[in-house]
Amino acid sequence: MFRYLFLFAVTAAAGCSPSISKTDSDPVLPVQPSGTKTEFVEYVRWAKFKPGTTMVKRTITEEKGNPSKTIEVTMSKLLELTADHVVIETQLTGTRFDGVKMDTLPVTQKITRYFYLQENAKVDKLDKTKIETVTVAGKSYQASVTSGKDRNEAGEVTSTVWSSDEVPGGLLKSETLIQATGKLMTIELIELKPAE
Repeated sequence: MFRYLFLFAVTAAAGCSPSISKTDSDPVLPVQPSGTKTEFVEYVRWAKFKPGTTMVKRTITEEKGNPSKTIEVTMSKLLELTADHVVIETQLTGTRFDGVKMDTLPVTQKITRYFYLQENAKVDKLDKTKIETVTVAGKSYQASVTSGKDRNEAGEVTSTVWSSDEVPGGLLKSETLIQATGKLMTIELIELKPAE
């Protein structure tokens, strides 16, 4: 208050009145996010591992009555881990059902630790959860098994996911079936490389 009164006296003596205005040097206060602060599951499931950890998944897509399959191999590597985010490098190689190669260049994805869940946000829930032993990449895991149903333009879609916190990203295996077309997509962990 004393400083403000002093400035007022100086400006009055100079024949002008004081004014308070925002300048470019004034700090800009960030907008405070609303909602419940929530951790991304993907961050949590990668943050348990050291940078350099690599997982390899194979995706097979096949359709009833068609002997040809689309096979993709995805390699995901943890490049960076901080208290706020992880950075994952992903590269895909594979062959489409018609023989066309699908190799891609590596891409990186930054996954932040937190997001803010709005009060009215809709959270999808799977129908059933249970625990069972599943063997992938030459090792057995106690997997959390969730299953559910959805619909797309082709009709009803059913899915089952086997997951575990023992592997980065959590995914051990999944099966997704489009009932009307008989199209089945299976994803499975085939290799886990610890950081060197």
